[in-house]
Amino acid sequence: MRESKKAIVLLTIIMLILQSSIFVYTEENTAETKITQAFSDVDSSNWAYEAISWMVDQKILAGYNDGTFKPAKTISRAEFAKIMVLTLDLPLKNAAEPTFVDISKDSWEYEYVETAKYYLTGFRTSKGDYFKSNNEAVREDMAVALVKALKLTGEIVDEKVLNAFNDSSSISPALKKYVAIALKNGIMKGNPVENSDQKAFRPLNPLTRAEAAVLLYNIVKEKKITYDDSEPDDENNSKQQEPEMSQIETVTAHKKPVVTGKVDGSRIMLSWTPADSNGFTYYKVVVSKSNPYPRYPQDGYMFVISDRNKTSQSIDVSNGYNGGDFGGKLAAGQKYYFSVTSIYSDEKVAGNAVYLTVPKKETETYKEYSHIKPIVKSSVANGKITLKWQPTYASDFSYYKVVISKSNSAPKYPEDGYMAYITDKDCTSYTIDVSKEYSGGDFGGYLEPGKKYYFSVTNVYGSEKIAGNALYLEVPR
Repeated sequence: MRESKKAIVLLTIIMLILQSSIFVYTEENTAETKITQAFSDVDSSNWAYEAISWMVDQKILAGYNDGTFKPAKTISRAEFAKIMVLTLDLPLKNAAEPTFVDISKDSWEYEYVETAKYYLTGFRTSKGDYFKSNNEAVREDMAVALVKALKLTGEIVDEKVLNAFNDSSSISPALKKYVAIALKNGIMKGNPVENSDQKAFRPLNPLTRAEAAVLLYNIVKEKKITYDDSEPDDENNSKQQEPEMSQIETVTAHKKPVVTGKVDGSRIMLSWTPADSNGFTYYKVVVSKSNPYPRYPQDGYMFVISDRNKTSQSIDVSNGYNGGDFGGKLAAGQKYYFSVTSIYSDEKVAGNAVYLTVPKKETETYKEYSHIKPIVKSSVANGKITLKWQPTYASDFSYYKVVISKSNSAPKYPEDGYMAYITDKDCTSYTIDVSKEYSGGDFGGYLEPGKKYYFSVTNVYGSEKIAGNALYLEVPR
């Protein structure tokens, strides 16, 4: 009888394990969202949708157990090492001796960092080499990784290309060659600076989960090609030049989208005829400043729409752009060519373009487009502090930084570190989490319940950082 009870208990435990196996926990103890389940914060209109979908499908990145992907969350250097190894399918190396003095052999990231170290950067000191696993991965490190992964390190490049960027002096000297090669090959781009002919590269900007997904995906994504009857004479002759629009054969297996558009208040409303159902994959909404015949993938894209019956899209100045020829953001008062490319399993069919002027948001004034100082307010609910502030719509906005200090009554970034990094200009609130480690600062990394701190927000723009007012608040117990 006792053995029978033991068998029943064991069977029950096994059934519970099998029932819960749809989730796989990572080192961060976050649950992987099922691939068939949509993320609440990433839909088909997200600029990184295609890359994120591929990364999740390949089990390289995962969602969280609240149903989100958190595309704007920054990733650490160790996390980036892992996803790079998985993306490139590199064989894991379990080195006998650690390369870095701050990573032990029994740590989860050991094999990933040892495998990826030839692609990444380290920090050399008199006491040995450090990797700094918990530091945020930054853009200049990404330039090194991408250039090495694409085997472009031997390219000759004039580093004067960096002079076009107003923050080139911030690029680490040892990494300038890699950044220059990445720029030369169009692997990475800068952002335009308002009222200036220059751009900003932002070499030390932290990398988000969405950015990492897109940049790594672009290394390995498949491209559908055709083969000529004859073999090319040499490698140079095999590189086909992209034909001009007038040379492209207009006969297609699928019907072209007929695109119409109009200005509707503060938005552009784009509409098009539906695609064929046979072989349809998705629509790409495409915009160009200079090409009157924009199409995907040559001119990038703004939205990815997988619903064949969705044949309209609103567009305004807040929408980001992936690739293209105008710096990632539409400018109010400027004219652009708008089109749609229908993507099928066997071809891409671009529609006609409409030439429209982008209107200014009705709810915004010229002051909102300038660099503003955040006005910080707070509330307490459920034992947690929530900070709130007004949005900014300046074209060179980078991010909001939530800043805390124990002793400085006017804390600001970067002097006083930061707790959160927010790239969405419309996300203007943040709930303080005492379990989250603080980056930098003067209080040892974690807030203590019952203690008082100064809380603030710094708006970070391409050319300046503006700190808001500070609130002296006690962290609830």
